[in-house]
Amino acid sequence: MLGGFSGSLVEKAGLPFAYKLGSLSIASASIILSFIPGNWFMSYLAAGLFGCSYIFLTGVLLVWGIRVFITNASLGICIPFLLLAVGQVIGSLLAGLFIGTWGYVTSFILYGLIGIAATLIGPQKRKKREYYFETRKGLKTHIKTKNI
Repeated sequence: MLGGFSGSLVEKAGLPFAYKLGSLSIASASIILSFIPGNWFMSYLAAGLFGCSYIFLTGVLLVWGIRVFITNASLGICIPFLLLAVGQVIGSLLAGLFIGTWGYVTSFILYGLIGIAATLIGPQKRKKREYYFETRKGLKTHIKTKNI
């Protein structure tokens, strides 16, 4: 449901806002867990926040990908999923290395700070664009997108 909600929020508040909300939520989950690891309630709260934020961000990234590859929506779905998988593999390897070197608290704070920094490199607002597609019969179809 959160993946679908992310599409609705993108339409109402814009892609940059939805991305920043998701990134800050997932980053705060890691930071909450690092500061209060012994409190079971906060640990479950952080885990729930992380899971919800992850599903939400997946939806946001899919919308972003489709908008980037507007003429080939299947590529806009494929690329975000591929990059999510690559990021999970690399992130897991680095997390194991960092936890072994610095411990859990420092590693979770580091990952939280990286998540906060990710809000700075998110999607930007875009202006109206017009696209022309050629149909099978050779006619040109005109599509306008609204400001986002």
